[in-house]
Amino acid sequence: MKALKKLTAVLTAGVLVYTAVPTYAADIYDITTETTIATGIMQKNIKRLTLNGWQNINVIEADLSDGRYGVKTLINTDDISKLTNVKDLSSTHGTLAAINGDFFSWKWDEKTLGSAIGGVVIDGEQHTSITSPWNFATVAQKDDGAFIFDYIDCAIAVAAPNGYITPIEHINKYDDLTQPIIYTKEWGPLSPGSAGTLSEIVIEDDTVVAINYDQGPVEFPENGYIIAFLRDVSPEITENFHIGDKVELGINYEPKFEDIQFAVGAGTLLLKDGEKTEITNNISGYQPRTAIGVNDDHSKLYLVTVDGRKANAKGVTLESLADIMAEIGADDAANLDGGGSTTLVIRSPYTGKQEVANTPSDNYLRPVANGVGIIPIVAADDEGFITIETDSDNIFAGCGIYLNVKVRDSLGNIIDAPDLKWKATDGVVTDSYYYPENAGVHTVTVSYNGMSATKQLRVLENPVKISTGLKEYKIAAGDSAYISLTAEDAKGYKAYINLSDTDITLSSSILTLDGNSLKGNKKGSAVATFDFGGIQTSAIIRVGGDNSKVTVPDDVFIADSIETPIESEDAFTFAVFGNTVSKNTFTEKLVMNKYTEVLKSGVCDLAIFAGKNSVSPEGLDFDNLTASKHYSYAKYKDSAFITLNSSDASQWELLLSEAKLGKTKNLFIIIPESIYNDSTYYEEMLIDYTEKNLSGTNVYVISAGSSKIINNSGIKHISVTGVDAVENAASAIENAVYRLFTVDGDKVHCENVKIYK
Repeated sequence: MKALKKLTAVLTAGVLVYTAVPTYAADIYDITTETTIATGIMQKNIKRLTLNGWQNINVIEADLSDGRYGVKTLINTDDISKLTNVKDLSSTHGTLAAINGDFFSWKWDEKTLGSAIGGVVIDGEQHTSITSPWNFATVAQKDDGAFIFDYIDCAIAVAAPNGYITPIEHINKYDDLTQPIIYTKEWGPLSPGSAGTLSEIVIEDDTVVAINYDQGPVEFPENGYIIAFLRDVSPEITENFHIGDKVELGINYEPKFEDIQFAVGAGTLLLKDGEKTEITNNISGYQPRTAIGVNDDHSKLYLVTVDGRKANAKGVTLESLADIMAEIGADDAANLDGGGSTTLVIRSPYTGKQEVANTPSDNYLRPVANGVGIIPIVAADDEGFITIETDSDNIFAGCGIYLNVKVRDSLGNIIDAPDLKWKATDGVVTDSYYYPENAGVHTVTVSYNGMSATKQLRVLENPVKISTGLKEYKIAAGDSAYISLTAEDAKGYKAYINLSDTDITLSSSILTLDGNSLKGNKKGSAVATFDFGGIQTSAIIRVGGDNSKVTVPDDVFIADSIETPIESEDAFTFAVFGNTVSKNTFTEKLVMNKYTEVLKSGVCDLAIFAGKNSVSPEGLDFDNLTASKHYSYAKYKDSAFITLNSSDASQWELLLSEAKLGKTKNLFIIIPESIYNDSTYYEEMLIDYTEKNLSGTNVYVISAGSSKIINNSGIKHISVTGVDAVENAASAIENAVYRLFTVDGDKVHCENVKIYK
């Protein structure tokens, strides 16, 4: 224990720092990916950690400057009152990208029907009127391409020949008819109908042609409209309008609302001329949101969704949504319907199909009144783009990986490209297969007719183990079993391996190799052994229902370096235990008393307690760290220790700011609960951060949980049990364990040690 006094002296001298959380900007870390949907249309996905939790932001940026694309309000083309989800609307209208649109209200007796709160203009034709309340904005585009983001006051009235004027509440909306409503052919094939006190006046060519009582739904006049009203609410209408009367319809907008080719209703404005605006229609709290915006010269359109009500997507406030819109370049912006309605659909350039690109909070696609879509105006041209797809972003040196390259026209349609040109920073590309020679991060670039695309690949050096998708395959005689082989390197980076890159041994001639499959020629069972760089794994292939007994050789792999014992005078040790309190039973107290005795006996230089219910035992006379609540940073020799509460984003912010300041050979992050493959993006963030900032540092994430060691993309996850693994006093002998780490430079050894031994 020669390191004990040194470590204790260093920690007590002040290197161990419990840091109060300072006030930082709300945005902590972004993980960003971009996808080209069509020439001039880009989708950007941002997984963002903020002090309030994770956000999942999707941004569509569309260049409208060259006239390729237009914006359109999407409605159900058969019946404007029929609520329809955004994916179906996108398929009907052939959009390249689309979001949900206006707020809406359901029909009082039918939740499959409803109407938008605001106005709808499609190709210059008004389908519904703008709502009068001042707190609901309108988004519109004029014939000259200029956009309007404003609060529009709309007044509608019909005048009788005798001078009587009746105000009209709406055009083509469900309503309680406290005032008359106008319906047009855009509403659907038939009017709502007259029944009881509900009456309808049919007007064609500005002339009253019928006044219907108890007639039910009727067809709309080709050049006219129908006024629906309740006789007991508006009895004066029947007194002033008669068959044969010439009437006049007036619609007045303030400010002026002319030459409009597209319009959709919205909630509050978020930005006006680059400045944040007053929130006029507030849906408070952190919610899923949808927004629309344009840049200062109206050449770019932005469609934005922010997911919410999820562990990995808390949602945002309207004020934060305004900040996001300003951040991406919007000068004017408005909030659209959100919550369970928030949906983004893109036409995937890879599949050509309409695909949902966000995660709706209801876990299904909510039918909505309308959407906003980007549509092609002109035919596709050859000013397109190139896409490269691979099964993985990792590959082992000396192997081949297929580069699925597609040259696409401006709308993403695949076009023939017979003469692709390739460049690679390492290795060669032959027949669309990339063969790297050396380990490292390398890029391949493909070009055609002035277009190019680049793919970055991580080339791995030596495998430590390989595995098959299944350990036993069952096929019929004459069929083939597709074998999926995955190899892993010492840091946990994984890559697919082609069977042609392995040496294959078959225990029986009933199998033959067929590409990446093994064909069963006749009934029987055989073992296939795959060797890749001296690493081996095997699988049984049973053909024709055979169940005969076969012997499978053991896998050949390289043990994790953490299992290699360290014997060095310069090494130091630390012990890790999980939860110290679970149910606060007598057995738990016995285990903790015994573990405290073990620690006092000098088995380690530093004690760490990782569980979320952990507290440091009383009586320890040397340094210890607890990850249940507070953030701490300690550095000793070539290693750094950070403890944090993994559910507290502010503590992750401290980690990201401090971890790279004094780069060490080892970084031990101790958290209460594992982040491996959980429902948040913390692990993805840590992998991304490590690759960008901690080259040469071994990163270990230690947490309470079942006793496992998992390597994943450069991060080693180590979980350790605590008192919750001990059910009773009898089981304590086997299950009461701690992990003992020995550290010597960049070498780390970890073993489970029984407390009772």
